[in-house]
Amino acid sequence: MSARPSKRNRDGFQRRFEADAHGYLFRAKPTSPPVRVTVEERDRACATFDRHMYVLSISFSLVSIVAIGGIVAVTGAKGEIDHLALWAVVLSMLGLFAVGFMRLWRAPDRAFGHRPPAGATRDRETARRL
Repeated sequence: MSARPSKRNRDGFQRRFEADAHGYLFRAKPTSPPVRVTVEERDRACATFDRHMYVLSISFSLVSIVAIGGIVAVTGAKGEIDHLALWAVVLSMLGLFAVGFMRLWRAPDRAFGHRPPAGATRDRETARRL
């Protein structure tokens, strides 16, 4: 198995870092002011995102199988599956995955957010074009 998240997630994460002559500029949002980061910091942030997304995805898959299998085993023994419990577990797992994903996505914001801005903000039109 590859230790990489989906190409779309990885590309979106990496687009938050813009190469310039002195390393990279990181923007928390497309319209926020950039902060300067080194090549090593950018590479480390991207590698950490890839690795943790892999762990999050595998964990989500395993927990899904165990939880749904457990519900089916417990309630299915009676011949009836409790659909409310099944939906509650599925939605709870999706919520936990979303929280984990957002923590990974915002990790560079927490790591680099204290740095002074290295440029101006962008207006929405410019951000959309890029």
